[in-house]
Amino acid sequence: MLTSLLEQQWEGKYVLTLSFDSPFISLETWQEKQEKIAKFFGPDLEVNISQPQEKVVLINLISQLALP
Repeated sequence: MLTSLLEQQWEGKYVLTLSFDSPFISLETWQEKQEKIAKFFGPDLEVNISQPQEKVVLINLISQLALP
């Protein structure tokens, strides 16, 4: 379940972080879907998936285009 969204700027690039409560889906399963997630959200995007806490998964969508 999506629990929060965070917009930020990192190294001059726009980043949207999606935070999920994920008690039933492992980090490995999320990582297997990384390429599909990147394709879904479009070109010029890097996807970074991490698990800062047990049962919590963060997906960072990082624009490869510099902000003005």
